[in-house]
Amino acid sequence: MDGPHPFAWFELAAPDTEKARRFYVSLFNWRSRTIDAGPSHYDALIEKGEDKPFGGILDIAELHKMVPGIPPHWMTYIQVDDVDASLNKAAAAGGRVLRPPHEIPHLGRAAVAMEPGGAAYVPFTPADDNPHAKNPLAWIELYTSDPTKTIPYVKEVFGWETADWDMDGKPYTILKVSGSDEPFGGVVSINDGPVKGLGPHWALYFTVPDCDEALEACRKLGGLTSVAPFDIPGIGRAALVGDPFGSPFYLFSSTSAGSGTTG
Repeated sequence: MDGPHPFAWFELAAPDTEKARRFYVSLFNWRSRTIDAGPSHYDALIEKGEDKPFGGILDIAELHKMVPGIPPHWMTYIQVDDVDASLNKAAAAGGRVLRPPHEIPHLGRAAVAMEPGGAAYVPFTPADDNPHAKNPLAWIELYTSDPTKTIPYVKEVFGWETADWDMDGKPYTILKVSGSDEPFGGVVSINDGPVKGLGPHWALYFTVPDCDEALEACRKLGGLTSVAPFDIPGIGRAALVGDPFGSPFYLFSSTSAGSGTTG
């Protein structure tokens, strides 16, 4: 993400956190370390060459207490000034509160909510005044069951700006932080997604030097191939894959010289 973005943390919910940690650390050459996040074991993920983690791995059993049966997935922590106030806006705009506000030791204040299109997220106020670590993302997409409800929701609750793109004849709405010219992601109907049957979720595009080489490494590590590599004219090359538990994400290599990851 080369421009401003609203994300403070990215979290994988998996049924076997150690197996998930080995997969992602091996695939992307990340590092991990255990951090104090209360009574549960929690592995934080760190970009190569960095000291500050950008995300972590949570035992999905914790989420099943709130949403029984929810599949393994990546979830976003969206930075807000006030978690409680953000939840009030969410409720007024048609969202649901899955877990009320709570403190995460040493990290900040959080809750778990769901936007009207069915994708869960974490409104988060960090304890750190400068929380954004360097992260390995190039783009993020919000797959929703109802874009006509999701788009007004993110504008009202988060103050994001939107614009419409034409993606091969299909509607695509890009997302921008208020006041920024650079988009950080987009909104897509799950009916227009590349794989049928996936429920609402956040799709993360992880930057890699070579999409095809990363895809082969993913397969060797037990990952799943959902969509073969495809070219995005003038932007890069991507492939939709899954980790050994089926959590979807994209491998993305940019055609732009000197591209990289940002916080």
